[in-house]
Amino acid sequence: MPLGKKQIDHLAQLARLQLSPQEKDRLDQELGGVVDYFDQLKHVSTHGIQPRKALATTVSPLRKDVRAASLTTADALANAPQEDGEYFLVPRVIER
Repeated sequence: MPLGKKQIDHLAQLARLQLSPQEKDRLDQELGGVVDYFDQLKHVSTHGIQPRKALATTVSPLRKDVRAASLTTADALANAPQEDGEYFLVPRVIER
């Protein structure tokens, strides 16, 4: 089920993409196929299946948050290509 030019244009605008007419046609067919695939889920029988509140039944594998010693500033900066004794020095990324 193709999505249509209007929906493809809207998706391209949301994604900030500039698409050629050929790309729009290809995406219309490809995304339509994805939608058709998910549409098949409407026809799957779920009779007798209880809904689940959570998929994971195991206990959280995360460790406890325990306070511990950390690196000193000198150790953290030891291998830095550029530093000023307190901070890493990096090239400016955003222009003012």
